[in-house]
Amino acid sequence: MPQGEFDKLKTQVFAIASLIDSQLRVSAMSVQLDDIQTDFLDNWLKTGEVDPILGSVIAQLLGLREMQLEEGDDDAS
Repeated sequence: MPQGEFDKLKTQVFAIASLIDSQLRVSAMSVQLDDIQTDFLDNWLKTGEVDPILGSVIAQLLGLREMQLEEGDDDAS
């Protein structure tokens, strides 16, 4: 298979991953957790959740997937 076909496939995979990531981030914004729920999800994640999608959802709800900005970084978007 020519390299161009692999590049096209990579582009498609990244497009799907971007769609899922953006939907997860937007959906997580509508969830408000109290301390008990946060602790429950944190413990669930720490027990070694093996499903990568479920782990990503829990991590997103807990705010663990957000990138930390360096000090002096003005770009908050």
